Amino acid sequence: MKEKQDLTTGNVSKTLILFALPMLLANLLQSFYSIVDMLVIGRIVGETGLAAISNASMISFIINSICIGVTMGGTVLVAQFKGANDEQGQSETVGTLFTISLISSLIVTILGLLVYQPLFRLLNVPAIAMKDACEYMQIICYGTVFVFGYNAVCSIMKGFGDSKSPIYFIAIATLVNIVLDVILVGSLGMGTKGAAYATIFSQGASLLISIIHLKRNNLSLILRYDTLRLNEKC
Repeated sequence: MKEKQDLTTGNVSKTLILFALPMLLANLLQSFYSIVDMLVIGRIVGETGLAAISNASMISFIINSICIGVTMGGTVLVAQFKGANDEQGQSETVGTLFTISLISSLIVTILGLLVYQPLFRLLNVPAIAMKDACEYMQIICYGTVFVFGYNAVCSIMKGFGDSKSPIYFIAIATLVNIVLDVILVGSLGMGTKGAAYATIFSQGASLLISIIHLKRNNLSLILRYDTLRLNEKC
C-alpha cells in the first residue's frame, strides 16, 4: 500500500510514534460522531433529544469498544504473515477476520436490541426522553455491522503498515455525518432518528470507501470469496 511503513528499520521509538499517532487521531475522529449528534440535537431538538442522545452514546461507546477489541487481533496476524511474505496466510487471516466480524456483529446487534431498554431504565433515563433514546439506539444497533466491517478493514490496513488511510476514511465519514445531521434533523425534522440514520449511513460510507481502497492497494486474493471462511490456523 502507498502509505505503509516499515517498522523494522530506522529509529524504533520515532517509527512507532509516527505509526501510532494516525491511529490515535482516527479513534478520536470516530468518537466524534456522538459529539456531532449531541451538538445538532441539542440545538435543534432541545433538552429532551440531548438527554436521549447522551444516554444512548454510552451504549454506543460499549458497542464500538467491542468492535475494536474483536478486530484488533487481526492486525497482529496480518502483520506476522506479511513479515513472513506468506500470501496464503494473509488471505486466510483476512477471510477469517471478516467472517468473525460478521458473526460478531450479528451477535452484538441482537444483544444490543435486547438490552438497551433495560439499560436505559437502569440508567434512569428521564421518561420524557425514553422514546427518543430507544428510537436512536434501535437504529444504531442495526448499523453495528458497518462498525465491525470498518474496524476489520482498518485492522487489515494497519497490519500491512498503513495507519494513515483510516484517518482519511473517518474524516470523510465525519463530514458526511455532519451534513446528514443538518439535513435529517434540521431540514427534515426527523429528530433523534435522523441523527441515528446519519450516523449509520456515514459509517456505511466509511466501510465502503475503505473496502475499495483495500481492494485497489493489496493483492487481489485478499478479498476473494473463498477466503471468507473460518480458518483454524488463525
